[in-house]
Amino acid sequence: GLGFAVLSMGTVLNIGLEDRLSPVVLLMVIALAVALVPAWRERVWRRDVLLLLALAVWLSLSEPLTAFGVPLKVQIPMPYVVFKHVVPLFSRGGMPVRFVLLTFLSLSVLVAFAAAHAGAWASRRDARLGVAVALAVALIPNVEYRGLQMVVPAIPRLPPVFDEIRDAPMPAAVLTDNVQGQWEQIFHGKPVSFARLSRLPVRESALVNSRLIRAAEGMRSAFGTVTPEEREEMRRYLKEHHFKWYVTHFFHPVRHQFITDELGGEMVHQDGYVTVYRFP
Repeated sequence: GLGFAVLSMGTVLNIGLEDRLSPVVLLMVIALAVALVPAWRERVWRRDVLLLLALAVWLSLSEPLTAFGVPLKVQIPMPYVVFKHVVPLFSRGGMPVRFVLLTFLSLSVLVAFAAAHAGAWASRRDARLGVAVALAVALIPNVEYRGLQMVVPAIPRLPPVFDEIRDAPMPAAVLTDNVQGQWEQIFHGKPVSFARLSRLPVRESALVNSRLIRAAEGMRSAFGTVTPEEREEMRRYLKEHHFKWYVTHFFHPVRHQFITDELGGEMVHQDGYVTVYRFP
């Protein structure tokens, strides 16, 4: 279960929707490893190393580590990076978060074993106690799953620009950066770019790996010097595939400049929910 939980975190560690983190995270992991590994508990150097690591963590938290005058950020790779290349078929999965389901299954099995162990322990002490534990094991899951309203976020009120997208004549498509674009598709009814790879893995792989889509989805590797040929190719692709709008749910200045300067997008709406660009 723990292994599936780690795999569900994806290719790099992400904390608070940020995948470029301070190296203090690595220092904390190393400190925990030194403190918890049983074979090192009797080592004469353990205390000194722990003190050094604790001091390094404290200094890193009190004053950010820097490189060339700016806070140093690193990407911390996770086991899924290797897993998806060495295990057949998983390289096309695209959604490591689904491993959470197997984590839940593992926890369920562990809880069942724990209930059986508690029942056996109680029965050895007193038959009535064993019956009470058995009743508790039967009742607790039913109490947990009693019919209560699930707490869900409020449905956002879509801005008027989505009316324009809905009323636009076909062919027209929407470039988007988030799975919420699929929900918005219910309203505007136009094809969207997000989450295509899992449905058409071979034909769509070139699209998903293109610089255009990587930029739209906020991947930093896409933002860099753009040659005139690349610029013309991306703009041609937008026209040929009828991408008239770009809807982003996470505004970022670097991506904004890329969309406006390199792709010719014009910002037509911005609020706390979305930023929408229109392509010529």
